[in-house]
Amino acid sequence: AWVFVGHESQVPEPGDYFCTFIGRQPVVLSRHTDGNVYVLFNRCGHRGAIVCNEERGNNKHFRCMYHGWTYATDGALVGVPLRKGYATDFDLKAKELGMPRVPRMKSYRGIVFASLSAEGPDLEDHLGAMKSSIDNIVDRAPDGEIQLNNGVFKYSIESNWKILVENSLDSYHAPFTHECTVSQSGAQFARQEGDEGGVKLLDKNSAVSNYGDKGVWVFDGGHGYTGALPMSAKASS
Repeated sequence: AWVFVGHESQVPEPGDYFCTFIGRQPVVLSRHTDGNVYVLFNRCGHRGAIVCNEERGNNKHFRCMYHGWTYATDGALVGVPLRKGYATDFDLKAKELGMPRVPRMKSYRGIVFASLSAEGPDLEDHLGAMKSSIDNIVDRAPDGEIQLNNGVFKYSIESNWKILVENSLDSYHAPFTHECTVSQSGAQFARQEGDEGGVKLLDKNSAVSNYGDKGVWVFDGGHGYTGALPMSAKASS
């Protein structure tokens, strides 16, 4: 499968990077001096130690804190200390000594996805009809590009990952689970400074009929969508 890693705007300048995970594998999304974005396994080619310990930042190089092996921001090994202690045929340019890149990485409308498998469906085939959901957001920008610049919201759930995905498509639970945050007007409390009102939620007595009318859509590849579909998605479904 293809897994969301981040957005290109999170690493706008050469040397910018941030750390995240694909499943249980720690990875680094970085922008190199060639202007390209790379997704690297966050481990040293020497003994496998974590290389980038800060969550995000800007560095000219990545240096492992264990034995000091140093890497370019595209993962290539560029230096080792006590070089004369290594064999005469030790090759800094050997690909297997660098911070390895993920087998596959691709960006769609600035959103970076990666796969831990060297084989499988192409990203656009994997996204299928759900490309319309991304297009629906990005095309609202006058220049057709968006930026992610307000940070991220993180949470941890000790459960099967499918429970979290299912919850994102389950509008039925909202008036019950979030009942304590809903005012008599049916609106959730304001979420950020300057808001005069919150998200409108339906009264629980009408939840069954209204949320049923909104629709939940599923597509090949394990994708789902709740609410009104963009026209392009309707055409492909």
